[in-house]
Amino acid sequence: MVFIAALNISYELTQEKAKTRDYAASMEQRIRMLQQTIEQALLDQGRITEKTGQNFE
Repeated sequence: MVFIAALNISYELTQEKAKTRDYAASMEQRIRMLQQTIEQALLDQGRITEKTGQNFE
């Protein structure tokens, strides 16, 4: 009986580790997408500023 309980605990731990790993991978992907969005917005803003000759300093 102790052996079965140990196997169950081991299985549950493996499942939780997989959930944590999947969540971390998902967050990394979302952060990369956000970084790309911000970088693109900054590039676009730079192009707009260059075209209009505006200087925000």
